[in-house]
Amino acid sequence: MTRFSENKFALDTTATLGIDFNSRQIKVDGSVCKLEIWDTAGQERFSQITASYYRNAQGALLVYDVGLAESFENIKKWFERARQLGGEHIEAVLVGNKSDIPPEQREVSTNDGLSLAKEMGIPFIETSAKDGSNIDEAFVRMSKEVKMSVDKRGLAGVTSESLVASGVVKVGKSDQAMSRCC
Repeated sequence: MTRFSENKFALDTTATLGIDFNSRQIKVDGSVCKLEIWDTAGQERFSQITASYYRNAQGALLVYDVGLAESFENIKKWFERARQLGGEHIEAVLVGNKSDIPPEQREVSTNDGLSLAKEMGIPFIETSAKDGSNIDEAFVRMSKEVKMSVDKRGLAGVTSESLVASGVVKVGKSDQAMSRCC
């Protein structure tokens, strides 16, 4: 989350305790999307705290550590929790993080990640918060999935005109043809 929203990485980062939050705007298929990113703790002891943060979520990145099989084994449980609390229309992407580690330190192969994503019917990507590889792509992919879902269900997004009127976003002439946001 910090690599995506602030382009920062700290080696001494500890696991999320409870909730962490950030936001960033990106452009997806000609639409401006404001992502409100909630990093929830995966540990069972925080489940009561994190439950309310799933409500009204439209997308989820299900992130595991490729060097820690235990985190991979929790993915199905986290996906079910996201669907249960976020709703059936929540769009998810499976993300194997720490792709930069040496092969001998990996406990979860790329093929394992691909197989699980296929079984769950969701996209898959490997990332490295340390070197920044595929971080933006993971969030963009999830945002595209959300946008396609919203468009398919015929839900109206925020128009670029209303964003300009609100004073929140400055839209240049080349961007004024944008139709909706997710």
